[in-house]
Amino acid sequence: MVVPIVMAAALPYWESIAKGKKRALAILAAGSIAVSIAFSAAHTVREAKPFDATQFARTLQEIPGSPGVSQWWPSWVHEPFQKMARAVESPGREVAIERWDPERREFVVGPGKGDVRVRTFFYPHWKAFSGNTELSVRPDKDGAILVGVPENATTVVLQFQEPARVRLTMAIGLLGFMVIFGLLFWNLLFGQDKAGATKVLVS
Repeated sequence: MVVPIVMAAALPYWESIAKGKKRALAILAAGSIAVSIAFSAAHTVREAKPFDATQFARTLQEIPGSPGVSQWWPSWVHEPFQKMARAVESPGREVAIERWDPERREFVVGPGKGDVRVRTFFYPHWKAFSGNTELSVRPDKDGAILVGVPENATTVVLQFQEPARVRLTMAIGLLGFMVIFGLLFWNLLFGQDKAGATKVLVS
């Protein structure tokens, strides 16, 4: 976030260079930025695979539960992956899913022994609760979530709880963007007036 703020503050400097004897340097900098943007846009378009409506709908159905890109897997994920017929499984116990949202899952587990396996990669911010009791959450060998549940029938709430630092970072990021746009508009509104006033004083 610091770099964009510095770049926004440096716009008047680069503008003065573009109007002076070092104009070639400003053109080189602008050209480098243009090449970077053009490469990113062209790479995205070139790597895209066009689908018709039927293929697109089928792909959307196949994505949930698919392995994904290995470079984005957590360090505790290891192949091979255990096949799961359902989103939540527990051998010898009945499981009924009541809610399945990106950051909140609720399901009822019947009586019996054994952990519950959830078709979601484990991450330390996943928390499981049965009423007011917090349950153990840990990764399986392939990285899937394992929830330790009591032997009696129980309702489990699996919630992804972001730490307070995430909200703090979002607030700082929003403030940074406000500063960037503020500096830009300040330069557009008052930069020209200051330059004119300086010329009058010098003359």
